[in-house]
Amino acid sequence: MIQTVGTTTNFIIKYQDTDYSTNPPRLFANALRRAQQLMATCEADFRTLRGWFGINDGFGPSNLVTLQVEPESLARNYGYKADGTTFIRMNPFDSAADQAQADDAVQGLFVAEAIEVLMDYRNSKNGEVSWHANWSDGEGRARVAAATLHPASYYTLLNAPFVNQWLQSPRFPWVVFTDQTDNAQDSYGCAILFIYYLRDQLNHSISEIIQKGKSSLADTYKNLTGKDGGFVEFKNLLDQYLPYTDKQKFTALATDNPFPILQGQDRSVRLNFKEDRISSFNLTRKSPSVVVSPGFPCPPAPYHYFERNLVSKLKCSATTTGFAQPKFTWFVNGLQASSGGSIDPIAFVSVDVAAHPEAPINGTAQPRIFWDIPFLSSGFGSELDLTNASESHPGHLHLGVTVDVTETFGSTDSISQTSTGTLDTREIRYEQKFYDDRISCIGRLRHLLEKYLQVNHIPLIFTLPDPQPELRDGIRVLLNVIRELHVIREDNRELGAELTQLLAKTLQVPEEILHVRVNAQEPITEDPGGVIE
Repeated sequence: MIQTVGTTTNFIIKYQDTDYSTNPPRLFANALRRAQQLMATCEADFRTLRGWFGINDGFGPSNLVTLQVEPESLARNYGYKADGTTFIRMNPFDSAADQAQADDAVQGLFVAEAIEVLMDYRNSKNGEVSWHANWSDGEGRARVAAATLHPASYYTLLNAPFVNQWLQSPRFPWVVFTDQTDNAQDSYGCAILFIYYLRDQLNHSISEIIQKGKSSLADTYKNLTGKDGGFVEFKNLLDQYLPYTDKQKFTALATDNPFPILQGQDRSVRLNFKEDRISSFNLTRKSPSVVVSPGFPCPPAPYHYFERNLVSKLKCSATTTGFAQPKFTWFVNGLQASSGGSIDPIAFVSVDVAAHPEAPINGTAQPRIFWDIPFLSSGFGSELDLTNASESHPGHLHLGVTVDVTETFGSTDSISQTSTGTLDTREIRYEQKFYDDRISCIGRLRHLLEKYLQVNHIPLIFTLPDPQPELRDGIRVLLNVIRELHVIREDNRELGAELTQLLAKTLQVPEEILHVRVNAQEPITEDPGGVIE
């Protein structure tokens, strides 16, 4: 039976709760949930789609569109109607294991069908056909829209990517010609690629592409650029970096969008680190106590602590921009990494000292580290996993990680990125009261400084241990801290001197740096180009 969930400004949302074609009738356990989740997002998505088209009329309370969640191969619409009979059907993915992903898939289907309804409305309103809702160009446009607004399910339940069939074929010019069907993956896959080419390679917005759309993608290209030959340039770029011949095929893409494809230093690679704790072993020895200050301005007090040996995994992730099909080579402390195996590098290490939590002992160690390069389905990134051996616990290991990236085809030059990641193999943990007192101290410090400061970056310094900030952000915060110290010293010389001394020790910088004069009138911010002023 068809049930109604409710109405919004532009839609009435319904769902089918029972399939009476079976004996006994089968209940749809999740159709109501899908309809409710769709109701929560449909207006926002529709507002985005209408903005792309520049359309503000044609819909509303007097012409509601019916959205019906019910069994369907995937989804279907019946074009635009002005009499309140516009109708979109979406499969509920009732048996999906991941409910949130299935919710997103229904929302993605709505986007793909609603944009086709808008194509139909625009064509009828303008009296000319630009996007064909049921041809390859319109199908490509619909799938790009679904991927843009609901990527979470696009590459899972909606079965993307869709471009590899065309890429692994002789590459027929479905940009110059339009396939008069919307179910041939070869033709709408080409359309998907070309739309991404217009957007991400040639930097035209989705709104521009849609509103300057013509009867073929080639005509749309000319309307956007004023030039002919869009397919030739598009195909030549792909043939260089994603070549297809009878003897050599590139690896199938994991996404529909390989763009932008750039050259030389216009390409980039970014490194990020994330540590996972595999296990921690609390040693049986628990100190009676150690007298230590948990943070400024707390007085020293006795706290119990544990020395813990850890097994941790440092995930080093590299993501690229501008590569069509990147190849990654990893190095750790200058040694080339591989998938499997281990190394014993000489590494910088810092060892926690119970009586001085702010001042670990620095030195070197030669730990046993296992490395692995797991497979990632995205194709545009890579990951190196570093794990210490269960018997190797020297302290906090600071490892130099480098990744070199080259193209699989098209060029031989590389882009490199180097950074330092920390693998924690041993630590000191205090009893909970130590950390509670630290929070209390920071709160009291903030309250004390509020009478002097407006920006108040100084308490941030004492929330250790924190991740190392990006250099640019760190410089900006440091300059604000220096400026705040000047304010404090002018109003309270004793507090200012004590803060300056402690901050210099915490930041491991000479006190003279914290006495540098900073313009107190100008805010320290970033301009749009990222330059510190």
